[in-house]
Amino acid sequence: MEIIVKVQDKGISEGAVIKALNIAKLCLYSLLWLAMGYWIFRGHYMFAWDELVWITGFVAIEMNVVAWRKELKEEQAELA
Repeated sequence: MEIIVKVQDKGISEGAVIKALNIAKLCLYSLLWLAMGYWIFRGHYMFAWDELVWITGFVAIEMNVVAWRKELKEEQAELA
């Protein structure tokens, strides 16, 4: 997400770079969900809870990034 923010800071809000970063982000989210499932399977519910807290935090940040991307697109449309 940090790379997405830096790319968007340069005014890039769509394209191949953003698409590739979103695919990478999806893979990393999947890893977090798999880790949570692993901890539940092993019976370590506190570790699973920790994974859920991380996922929730990243989703909250993602919501802000999506709103920012929308604002950038609106600004670009106004300039065009």
